[in-house]
Amino acid sequence: MTVKNIIAERVHHLFWDKDWPCVPAVLTIYKEIFKADINDDVIAASRGLNGGGQYGAQCGLLEANLMFIALLGKERDYTQEQINELCAEFSGCFEKKFKSLLCREIRPEGFVPENPPHLCETRTVDSMLFALEFYGDKMNLTPIVT
Repeated sequence: MTVKNIIAERVHHLFWDKDWPCVPAVLTIYKEIFKADINDDVIAASRGLNGGGQYGAQCGLLEANLMFIALLGKERDYTQEQINELCAEFSGCFEKKFKSLLCREIRPEGFVPENPPHLCETRTVDSMLFALEFYGDKMNLTPIVT
């Protein structure tokens, strides 16, 4: 099974079977595919970001990756300055790729009551694959898939 297929399968499960917003879903998948040391309390706390994925401010797909960069950087003994630089660089790359940093602009159809749930399922997979390239290029990190 490819990394893309694993990510797509896990995103679908966490969105539809657990009804999770994007930040804890992304962090959970990174924990699995990178064998990363992400505390379950961090994942639980991330569920509240951006109003549990319902407010539409800073995109959770960005937030999850910034959190992961900081957690991984700390684990690898990066300085805070190095972590900040990587986060700023990722934010710029993310904005260039997705044309915004705001959930309400990145999310298909924005936020209206008539929208079905989990409109960002495909966008989540795409953003994670985009992030994997960044992690490989900038942090020498590749998924551990068994």
